[in-house]
Amino acid sequence: MTIITAGSLTGGMVVGLLLASGFGRRFDAAGRRNKLLARLPDGQTLVSASARALCSALEHVAVVVPSRGTLLEAALSDLPVSLIRNPRAKEGIGASIAVGIAALRHEFPKASGWLIALGDMPFIAPKSIQAVAEALSLASEASDGPRIVAPVYDGRRGHPVGFGSGFGDALAALQGDVGASGLMSTHRVDVVDCDDPGILRDIDTRDDLVRVGVTTMLSPDAGQRMEQRK
Repeated sequence: MTIITAGSLTGGMVVGLLLASGFGRRFDAAGRRNKLLARLPDGQTLVSASARALCSALEHVAVVVPSRGTLLEAALSDLPVSLIRNPRAKEGIGASIAVGIAALRHEFPKASGWLIALGDMPFIAPKSIQAVAEALSLASEASDGPRIVAPVYDGRRGHPVGFGSGFGDALAALQGDVGASGLMSTHRVDVVDCDDPGILRDIDTRDDLVRVGVTTMLSPDAGQRMEQRK
């Protein structure tokens, strides 16, 4: 694991960006426990399983974490990911995307695009991630403008979502807790059919954890509280 710094990476490919700096209010309104540190039945944390799937499909993956996300960083320490520390985590997912894309544009100036994934979706198959990345690379070679690519299962659009490099300015300008849905509603979205229900499965509530066999968190103490509680 490395901290992302100028000149540390190369460009020319689709780069993965995992968002892991949110506060998960639907999971814990008080912000006392970080759902991304919950362990799945196989022992992996949600965030490490989500990152591992990206790493299995992409050469370069970066993870956006809170500025003081020490436990998240520890959970990712055995994976070949770069970290982007987000001082704007309290602002919401839009700001997290903006911080991440701004850093990756600097490190990967020749990247053809980015796959934006969520840290609470650990069930996506690597083959689905690879399919979206390949479709984005092909679309980026077209001459009719940048593209957005998303996977589809059973007629429903899921994650991760790929954005061509031409969307860099728009993504880096996102604010608040809206995310990139506005871009997707106003631009063409190419879809890739995937036989993978994991592209739709996220962990939003404690009941979601129970359904996948998780009944305990990593630790209930104050040391696991999220950044804004410190």
